Amino acid sequence: MNLFIGIGNISNISELKIAKNNQPFVNATLWTTNIGAEKLQKQIMVMFQSFGNIAYELEHIKNDITKTDEFLVIGFANISSNFKGISIEKIIKINDKTDINNFFENELWKIL
Repeated sequence: MNLFIGIGNISNISELKIAKNNQPFVNATLWTTNIGAEKLQKQIMVMFQSFGNIAYELEHIKNDITKTDEFLVIGFANISSNFKGISIEKIIKINDKTDINNFFENELWKIL
């Protein structure tokens, strides 16, 4: 698995679904120019899935998200027989740059 960190706007959040293992999930899209430490010149689209509590959270806020809202999205890229894609571990709404700094200083190690 590879760590995925992206900052951008979330859109296209699907309806809440139930997987074969009875776990709730949603599909969504992250529009970003920031992937990891690289700064790209153009916006790219990253499709991802969120499971469990994060799926419920996205389902709850999806109608309140605007195009100017930015989120820090952290997860793992995974390719297996059961799942291929990016599975999200944490989503943080960014109000200002201190939200990003606080995550890297206090929260990232808990996910790893």
